[in-house]
Amino acid sequence: MSESKANNKEDLWRMLGWMWAFLCLLLVSMGAWLALSWAPPEKYMGEVQRIMYVHVPFVQVALLMVVANFVCCLGYLFSQRWLFDALAQATVEMALLFGSVGVVLGAVWGKPTWGVFWTWDPRLTASAVLLIVYYGYWALRKFTEEPERRARWSAVVGILAAVNAPIVYFSVHWWNSLHQQATTRVDIDGAMRFVWHYNSVAFLCTAAFFVTLRTQLALRQRSREIAPPPPAPALNSNQEAP
Repeated sequence: MSESKANNKEDLWRMLGWMWAFLCLLLVSMGAWLALSWAPPEKYMGEVQRIMYVHVPFVQVALLMVVANFVCCLGYLFSQRWLFDALAQATVEMALLFGSVGVVLGAVWGKPTWGVFWTWDPRLTASAVLLIVYYGYWALRKFTEEPERRARWSAVVGILAAVNAPIVYFSVHWWNSLHQQATTRVDIDGAMRFVWHYNSVAFLCTAAFFVTLRTQLALRQRSREIAPPPPAPALNSNQEAP
């Protein structure tokens, strides 16, 4: 009976996972249509401004994943629970994915608006440093084999690396920057603001799905890593102990 209940519970979670994945696909598809067809073109930049509906949400999600990683690193150091370490691994991978794509999209947007793909603007420089540091964090996790040492070292690095996140966010206010400052409600058309916020929610939902999936995989990996070795086979009567 208990095995049957466990199988039913597993089937339920699998069904919920597929429903969540379908919801994410639906949200992102709807967001693409809104960004490409429904939102009006920007007055000065024209159609190229539509990159904003992906670039800005990707960067926002990346910074949220950095904050989540910081919280998980603190949680592991204070509790020593493997769940926090698995969540830290999942969130840093999502931060790198969304952050890298967001920076590339920003470069694509920068060429027609600034005339160059890249310039050592304060925000762009801080973003590049943030990605380099977190790629180093990711490499530390990959090349440290002992689970407890890997979790402890990466938690410390994750806490220190998160210091750069507010620098990225406030850089346009602290220094003279080619990058525009944060858009306010009065700076943007209502339809544009709706599509921007809608896509932010859609990509955040998608990132949460992958974090959940990646956390489950990481927990299974931890279980295999910390499991005791199998007992040695018993000697039969015809064998002698060494």
